[in-house]
Amino acid sequence: MPGGKIAINRGLLVQLEDESELAAVLGHEIVHAAARHGARAEETDTLLGIGLAVLGIATANSAYQDLAMRGAQISGTLIRTRYGREAELQSDYYGMQYMARAGYDPQGAVRLQESFVELSRGGRQDWLSGLFASHPPSQERVDVYRLTAQKLGPGADGRDEYQRHIARLKRDQPAYEAYDNGVAAMNAGRYGEALRYSEQALALQEREGLFHELRGVASARLDRPAEAINSFNRAIAANPNFYRPYLFRGMLHLARGNLDIAGQDLEASNRLLPTADATFALGEIAERQGDARTALRHYEAVAGSRSPLAAAARERIARLQGDITTP
Repeated sequence: MPGGKIAINRGLLVQLEDESELAAVLGHEIVHAAARHGARAEETDTLLGIGLAVLGIATANSAYQDLAMRGAQISGTLIRTRYGREAELQSDYYGMQYMARAGYDPQGAVRLQESFVELSRGGRQDWLSGLFASHPPSQERVDVYRLTAQKLGPGADGRDEYQRHIARLKRDQPAYEAYDNGVAAMNAGRYGEALRYSEQALALQEREGLFHELRGVASARLDRPAEAINSFNRAIAANPNFYRPYLFRGMLHLARGNLDIAGQDLEASNRLLPTADATFALGEIAERQGDARTALRHYEAVAGSRSPLAAAARERIARLQGDITTP
C-alpha cells in the first residue's frame, strides 16, 4: 500500500502454515516498499476515495434518499500494482535474505511459492486472483527460491506458535464465509439476504465488528434506522479504531438531519482515515449550517482528489464562491 504500509488479509493468514512462510511474505513486501516499486507506478491522493456506493445506506423512496455513499465495495479501495518480472525477482532475493537474517528457515519461502503455483492452476476468482495478478507465481521463481534457500542454510519455521495464533481465525472461518456471502448479496441489492447472512455470522462470532457493520448497512438499506444505528454502535464498540462504522453512522445521522451528531462521527472517521466521502459530507453540514467558508475548505480538499466526488465538489465550490462574492 502507499507509504510502505503492508496489509495482510485474513485469507492469506489461514492459507499460510507457519511463521517462516509469513516471514517470506513480509520480507518480499518490505523490499517492494524499500525499493519503491509500487510508488513509482502509483501516486496517491491525500484523501482516500473509499468506494461505498453499492453499499449506499440511502433507501429509495425513504428519508435516506439523499445519503451520499458512493463507490463499489464494502472493503474500500486498496492500491493494486502489477509488479514487473525484475521487481519480483529482486524482492524474492532480498526478501529471503531478510527472513534468514531474522532467523527464519528460507525453505518457508520455497513452500510458499510452491503452494501459490499450485493454487494458481485452479483458476481461482477470489482474493487470490488479485494477489496472483500483482505477484504472478511461476516454476521459474520456485527454482530460484530453492537455489537461494540452499545457500542461506536452515532456520526456524515457528509452526506451533503460528498455528496457535491463527486458531481463532480458522475456528471462525464459517462466520467469515457467511459475512462474505452477505457482502456479495449487499452488492447485488439483496438487502434482506445480506441481513440474514450478517445475523448468521454474528451467531457464530459476535465479537467481529465487521459483522455488526454489515448488519447496520443492510438494516439502513431496509429502512430500519434505529436498528442500523444500534449495529454501528456495536461495530464501533468492537473496534473503536476502525474508521468505517463512524462514517456509516455519521452519514445516517446526516440523512436524518442530526447535523451536530453527524459532524462528530464524520470528524472521528476522518481522524482515523481521511476519506473524500466524510470530507464532502462535512462540507454539506457546514453549508447547511450557514458556514460557507468551512464548507469551501472541505469541498476544496475533495476537489483536489481523484474521488468520484471531485466533480460535485467543484460544482459546490463554484456556487458557494458566487454566493460569497454576491453583494
